[in-house]
Amino acid sequence: MKKIFNYILLGSFLLGATSCEKYLDINENPNSFTSATPELVLPQAIVGAASLTNTFSNALGDVAGMRANAGGFGGFGDVVTYEWTSTNASYTPLWTGTYDNVNDLQYIINETSEDPKLAYSTAMARILKSMAFARLVDQYNDVPYFEALQGEKNLTPKFDNAADIYKDLVTQLDVAMAAIQAANESVETNSVNSSADPPFGGDMGLWAKYAKTLKLRMLIKMASVPELQAFTSQAFSSFNTAAGFLTEDAIVNPGYVKTDRPNPTYNSLGYTTTNTVPLTSRIPTKWMFGFYSGNKLSDQCRGSVI
Repeated sequence: MKKIFNYILLGSFLLGATSCEKYLDINENPNSFTSATPELVLPQAIVGAASLTNTFSNALGDVAGMRANAGGFGGFGDVVTYEWTSTNASYTPLWTGTYDNVNDLQYIINETSEDPKLAYSTAMARILKSMAFARLVDQYNDVPYFEALQGEKNLTPKFDNAADIYKDLVTQLDVAMAAIQAANESVETNSVNSSADPPFGGDMGLWAKYAKTLKLRMLIKMASVPELQAFTSQAFSSFNTAAGFLTEDAIVNPGYVKTDRPNPTYNSLGYTTTNTVPLTSRIPTKWMFGFYSGNKLSDQCRGSVI
């Protein structure tokens, strides 16, 4: 009888402990999402890709000679020695920021590619992913690509040859343009909400032109690489220019305002939300001013526009 009573007491204790644990477990934040739909991920991925343009421009301004020490400032060691390490605060975000962005884009591709209704979303993500990797290759040359973006399945993807990556990026742009054309002729495909497409407001014709313009830019860069001569010759010979190229500005403005959502470029080069100058240690070089005033441009019309 005593053993039965002990078992009942033990069972009651365990049941009570479990209930108490659930009752006291208040650390789960209902506002902290662990997943999101492609419709929610795509707009922020577009804005993220555009914001990285500002990151690349700022980080490489010193190296390109566009800006220089304003005088009396130290801390320019790696700028003049080119000894950039994996902990460099200026250049590391180019790598980490891009891979963070393309992970989102790959998620959209994975989640939408099997659904014909979401063909436009797939194509947009594929185009932006190609643009992002092209920019990464331009900066770093060989990078993880074919084995990348697999999450925990592969934490150490191999570095791929830059030329092979560029060839596949061109292929991906062709796939995206073909998908847009097919979706245009289908009644099943859902249109893209204008508010979810900051640069083009849901106009897939402009996305197709953007993809074609990116492809042309990549092929022009590839044309000077000896091992890519055969590839580029074939690509140029079969290049379809019928749809035209992008002549509009691909501008991403998701609602920048001066108070709490400032434009990242203005916020890093002009004034912050508190009207302070964020960068006093650097000034534009005379060489750069020469371009902006048109003195070093033979095209006077272009000089005056700049």
